[in-house]
Order: sequence, then C-alpha cells, then structure tokens
Amino acid sequence: MGALAFAYGVACYLAFLGSFAYLVAFVGDLPVPRTVSNGPAGPPGMALALDLALLALFGLQHSLMARPAFKRAWTRIVPPSLERSTYVLLSSLALALLFRCWRPLPGTVWAFREPALVLAAWIGFWGGVALTLLSSFMVSHLDLFGLRQAWCRFRGVPWREPAFRLNALYARTRHPLMLGFLVTFWSAPVMTFGRLVFALGCTGYILAGTQLEERDLLRALGPAYARYRAAVPRLLPAVRRRIRDESPAVCDHDPMPKGTTASRGAPGGPPILCLGEVVWDCYESGAHLGGAPFNVAVQLARHGVGAALLTAVGPDELGRRTLDFLREEQLPGARVHPRLPTGTVAVTLDPAGVPSFTIRGGCAWTDLEGAGTELPGRPAVLVFGGLAMHAAGNRRLLSRLLEAWGPGPVLLCDLNLRPGWSDPEVARWCLERCHYLKVNEDEARFLDRLAGPDWRMQPGLRGICTTLGPAGLVWREPGGAPLALPVLEGAPPVLDTVGAGDALTAAMAAGLAAGDPPAVFLERGRLWAAATCGVRGALPPRPG
Repeated sequence: MGALAFAYGVACYLAFLGSFAYLVAFVGDLPVPRTVSNGPAGPPGMALALDLALLALFGLQHSLMARPAFKRAWTRIVPPSLERSTYVLLSSLALALLFRCWRPLPGTVWAFREPALVLAAWIGFWGGVALTLLSSFMVSHLDLFGLRQAWCRFRGVPWREPAFRLNALYARTRHPLMLGFLVTFWSAPVMTFGRLVFALGCTGYILAGTQLEERDLLRALGPAYARYRAAVPRLLPAVRRRIRDESPAVCDHDPMPKGTTASRGAPGGPPILCLGEVVWDCYESGAHLGGAPFNVAVQLARHGVGAALLTAVGPDELGRRTLDFLREEQLPGARVHPRLPTGTVAVTLDPAGVPSFTIRGGCAWTDLEGAGTELPGRPAVLVFGGLAMHAAGNRRLLSRLLEAWGPGPVLLCDLNLRPGWSDPEVARWCLERCHYLKVNEDEARFLDRLAGPDWRMQPGLRGICTTLGPAGLVWREPGGAPLALPVLEGAPPVLDTVGAGDALTAAMAAGLAAGDPPAVFLERGRLWAAATCGVRGALPPRPG
C-alpha cells in the first residue's frame, strides 16, 4: 500500500505541474489550444455567466477542501497521508474544467503599443510566475503539493508538518505566493475583457481565501500568529519594515513562546481550565472525590499552578461537600445543576492496586450545558476528557467555548475510555479537536481499530503521550523520534495507581502553558505520578 500511495502522490503532483504550466499559458495568451482570450466563443451574456460559474466552482473547491473542518471529515474517507495529494488532484481537475469550458469575451480594455510598456508587462508577468514558484519552495514545496506526505507513507514513518521560517519574502508579505499570482494575472500587455473577468474573479477569491486561511492559522497558532499578522502586511510587501525570526517557534506548532509562565490566558480566564466530571469514587472503605478533570485541577492547584474546573454537582449533600472542598482548594468554576444528582462511581481494586470503575450516568456532570450559561474566560490550556464528551450537551458546550474564545487555547485531551463509555464517534470527535492527546495502551489499540495507524497523523495533532503501566510512557510527535521514559526509580511503594495518569496530565498541562519542552514536563509528570501512587486515593498531599 505504501508504494501505491507514493505512486498516487506522484501522479497528483504531475497533474499539478501540467495544470500550472497550462495556467501560465492560458492567462498569458501563449500558443496553446485555448486561452483566456482565444477559443470557442458564444453569446457574450452566456459566456460571462459560464466564466463566472467556472471561477466560482474552482474557488469553492479550493477553499472548502482547505478548511480544517472539511479535512477532519474528509480524512475519515481518505488516508491523512493522501489528503493533500487528493486536494492537489481535485484542484488540478477543477482548473482543467475551467480551461476546457472557458468562453472568451469580446473587447479590449487596453493594448500597449510602446515597446517599453510591452516589455514591462511581460517582465511583470514572468516575474509573478517566478515569485509564485519561489514562494512555494519557501514553505516546503514537496509538503505543499503532497509529495512528502506520500513519501513518508511509503517509508512507513509519520509525517510532520514543516516549520514555517521567516525569510526575505515571508518577512515582508504574509502571502507572497498569492501576490505572485496577482502580479501574473494583472501584468498584461493586452488586457481583453475575458482576461479582466478572470483577473477580477481570481483577485476576489485571493482576498477572501487569504482571510479564511488566516482565520484558521489564528485558531491553530494563537497569539504568535496574531503578532506576525500585525507586523507584516497581507499582500503588498513592506519595503522598509522587517521583523525578526520570532514567529516560527509557534508556527512550528509550539503552543506558546518559550520562557512564559503558566499564567497565560485572556483577561478573566484561568491559565488552565479543566472541563468535565467531578464524582465521588465509592470504595469499600468509603467515598472520595474524584474524576479525571477534578484530579487534574487539584493536582495543578496543589503544585501552585493556577487552574479552574468547569464541572457540575447536584443540589444534594455530596454536591455541598464537593463545593466546600473546591473552595478550600481555591478552584473556581463549579456549577450546581438544578435537577441532576452529584456523580458517583463504584471503584474496586485488584490485588495489584489497579482500579476498575462502574460509572453512574444521568448525573450533573453529564449535563454541564444545563447547569449554567455563563462562559469562562479564555484559558491558555484547556484540558478535557472523553468521558464527559459522551454527553451531547457537553460537546455542544465545548464547541461554544471554542467559538467564543477564538484562537489561542491549547487543547489537551485525556481520552479516558471506560467500559460502557467507549463510543467510537466520541473518541473520533475528541481526536479531531485536540492538539495533544494522552492515552493508555488499550486506548491506543482502540484508536488503531477505529481509524488505523494513520490516526497519529491527524491534522492538528502535535503530540501523543501513551502510558504503558509499569513500563512507563512513550511520547511521540509527528515526524519525530519517540521519547520513552520508564517508571521513576526509587519511588515510594505503590499503594494504588488511582490518579497517576491524572497527575501526568496535570504536569503536561502545566508544561504546555509554560512553554516547557516535552522532556521537561514529562519528567515532572513522572515525579507527580510517583507521589500520587505512594498515597491512598488520587490526590497528592496538600502542601505544608
């Protein structure tokens, strides 16, 4: 399959080369069978309507398939490694349809007679073509057209989106490739009405398309891209102004600039927001507060990291006790559901201290949307889990939050599947939205069965932490070598492992908010997890 995938990628790339070469000849009225100004004609009104429809069709295909939401749905059908090649192929076919069906329009807007003007127009035309090609190589030509993704599939290695580095072009204009197309389209020694319609239509598409692209980049890369956008003009290059090579660290999918503290977020928003369940874990010996997001939030608070917990409890005694506990921990965000009870879970431990859970449904945490309408401020990191996302209302709430916040938050998901709470569509929903994912071995195998090994190449996924029980953990980034860490040596005796994974998640969240490299926050996670395993229950002792 790898060889077939690579052959497909090469074929799609050749289709691009052919369509691009013909586009140059088509726009420039070079000697090819049909051009923007020469070919079978028709009634002017019908010809104009057809030409505009062809331009709209190409624009819709080119923009719609580039949107992250479409890519998430499309990669359920097409392997992620071939998504870009397929996009290139369909774009080439849309151009071929335009070339075949285009109808020239009568009339001329201008026709230069002076040799100097004719020469200047042709210099502009070929200069625009050169700028377009040069710009494609500055953002990794092979990745842009899907060849490297197919090559990685052939070699059996993950593909990693290349880092964006500022250079002489991208430090002066954010879209030099589109600028090259504009210069090509408008540099005409003879501007016929047909070419004018083509140039105007493409200009409108470029202006709209770059806005959509930048909206997606802001959501993916956050404040660093906002700074880059503020410093560099969109199309017309800055002649005197130039920025330092600062944005690439974030354009390389770093969630935050290095050296920040774990206090980033919008005014009024917590540095780290944990969203999901708070429950009472009921052991034979008694009941203890728990739930993965709750455990993560308390871990953060007890290690001095600012956090909040967006959860819900019932109007009952367990709910009152929960709110009292959260006030002591200085963790805001909990809501009281007007109807549903506080969540409970029956926990049993095997002889090795490994827990199993029986989760009660129909509790307050399954309807966070129904427990209040006020939206919290934007955090630097949002931690959410698959368990709470099994409720459709919670998924709607998370979608509302992401829409209200806009770009910025780093999304960390602990998949946290449990018997009876392992809906494949929910797992896929979480996978499609998170930037960082924590899973255990069973959950990784579940995703393998659900989506095949290519789930690790999900667009937007920047890092995966797989816990291996007594064997430690493995960290993977797309295109990077795995980082394996064993269980911490010399740790206290294990009393139970409840909450160990949540301690690791908390350390990951703190590190992502602070901009720490994975080796740093994973080592911190090993320490926090070992301390949690050395006490009964899921929480470390309170400081002091």
